[in-house]
Amino acid sequence: MDKLVVLRGSDLLGVRSRIDAKSHVKQEASARVLVLEGDASSVEAITASPEVSSFEELAADPEGFASLELTPSEEMFIEAWNQEQSMQKKDRVGEGLTWDHEGFEAP
Repeated sequence: MDKLVVLRGSDLLGVRSRIDAKSHVKQEASARVLVLEGDASSVEAITASPEVSSFEELAADPEGFASLELTPSEEMFIEAWNQEQSMQKKDRVGEGLTWDHEGFEAP
C-alpha cells in the first residue's frame, strides 16, 4: 500500500524516525512530503498521528493543503502523485497485450 503523507510540526526529524521504524519511505519530495510503502495497518498507524496528514485527509478538507504553505515543488509533486494514482485505476482496452495480439486496439 502506498500513501502520500505530509508531516506537520517542528520536529520533522523525530516524526521521520518514527515513520522509518514502522514503514518504508518509497519517495521523498522534501523533508515533510513523503510517499510511504507498507502494509495497511502500519501505514494507517502512522497517519493516525496528529503530526502526519494523509493526502486523502487533506483533500477532504477545503483548508487542508492551503494551511500547509507548501513550496511550489511540493505542490507539483503532490499533483503528479495524485494524477499517477488516478491513472492506475484507468481501464484501457488491450492493456498488457502485445500489439499483434488478437483483439488489441492500437492507440
